[in-house]
Amino acid sequence: MRKPNLSAQDVRSQFDYDPETGELLRKNLRARNQRIESGSSNAEGYLVVGINGGHQLAHRLIWLWVHGEWAPKQIEHINGDKADNRLANLRLRSPAVKEPLTPERLREVLRYEKETGKFYWKVATRGARKGDEAGCVRKIGYRAITVDSSMFYAHRLAWFWEYGKWPNSHVDHVNGDRDDNRIENLRDVSPSRNSHNSTKLGPNNTTGFRGVARYMDKYIAQIMVDGKRMAIGMYDTPEEASVAYKAKYVELFGSEPPNCNERVYPRKSRSKRGE
Repeated sequence: MRKPNLSAQDVRSQFDYDPETGELLRKNLRARNQRIESGSSNAEGYLVVGINGGHQLAHRLIWLWVHGEWAPKQIEHINGDKADNRLANLRLRSPAVKEPLTPERLREVLRYEKETGKFYWKVATRGARKGDEAGCVRKIGYRAITVDSSMFYAHRLAWFWEYGKWPNSHVDHVNGDRDDNRIENLRDVSPSRNSHNSTKLGPNNTTGFRGVARYMDKYIAQIMVDGKRMAIGMYDTPEEASVAYKAKYVELFGSEPPNCNERVYPRKSRSKRGE
């Protein structure tokens, strides 16, 4: 918060303050009986006072008057009455502590359809009406929903809704569609497994097959497991290496990898200098 170019001396020279009543009284009026409480209420209910050609919130000026310095953070009125500027009713606002989201709170504000994987608001929120579909799809393809000022991905909320606890690790979309949040399309997998479910090949893949790399006149099948590369074998053709990769994937993870049945157009190899 920007601090105005005012000192405690400026405020004290122009106002008297009664900490018992909270009144901020302007000095130097012609008649003694004109020393009335200064300020007028704004739209939010705070008292606003004119000083040195500008306007300031009365409770901020009072803090400066009493303590000799501007409040380092926001000031709150303890009893909730924004016009009650008694010194005993003013205190620095403590940082808000967010309560963790619970399944009960989630179900209180959102309705989840297992059949479609969509969430709908049960209450009106800023920017959304009751009954509207919740969230928006981000650039990376996941739907994000903000609940109580915290952002969550819809697939993790769906898991939380269904099982009453957060997933142990990553939540994978079985069919590769990141906005298909039907519970039957979600599974809790390790980071290693989740990385294999990408629908895109790595930038250095020149064979067009997942888990297959060329070596001299042969083709190596290999797979990443818990961050380590595991060699499967050496084969004469990329098709044979792809079959071996697929078999090892099913053995390790219990299902077929995406895009394994169709060859993906490979990245072009860089031509050597002089060719």
